[in-house]
Amino acid sequence: MQNGTIVGFPGAKPYEGSILEADCHILIPAAGEKQLTRNNAPRIKAKIIAEGANGPTTPEADKVFLQNNVMVIPVRELN
Repeated sequence: MQNGTIVGFPGAKPYEGSILEADCHILIPAAGEKQLTRNNAPRIKAKIIAEGANGPTTPEADKVFLQNNVMVIPVRELN
């Protein structure tokens, strides 16, 4: 990478919208807590959520995913 960024890469377009709601098969929320909530859970298109952060999914979002047949793989803390 000559510029140290992908901004301005030839042929690329900026992504519009929430990356959590992107059209994908597997979503791996790995950056922060409470990213998936009852507000955005109905718009999540992934059928598998593999948690990589501690607590990215709220209990209310878990209920929505269960109703929508979305598999949530919780993060396992290593002690």
